[in-house]
Amino acid sequence: MIALHQKQEQGVSVLSFEGSLNNEGVEEIAAEFNAAIGKPSPRIVVDLSGVDLMTTPGISMFVAALRSTANVGGRIVFTGTQGMIDELLHRCRLDAIMTIVPKPDDAIDVARGAGSKRTS
Repeated sequence: MIALHQKQEQGVSVLSFEGSLNNEGVEEIAAEFNAAIGKPSPRIVVDLSGVDLMTTPGISMFVAALRSTANVGGRIVFTGTQGMIDELLHRCRLDAIMTIVPKPDDAIDVARGAGSKRTS
């Protein structure tokens, strides 16, 4: 089971996931996530601190989101990576294509373009 919580902070959409981003979780949440990122020039922070599991469908959803957002002049910044999720992103070398910022407040600044690209 997965939940997606959305809020706006300083002109940035903060999307917080809670639960498992496996095949079932992605099927359950993909439409809501895609609607949230489907705005012109979106500035988005994806908070993964509540994610306890991520498998290939979750990774694929985020890679596709990075591409589609970049194509419309937007930006996605990831935060809250920890434990197995952080290790997965680094082992798969996704940190080379994802902007990962340890602190949520700093991630908002980076998404707004006010901070530098810092990765954990």
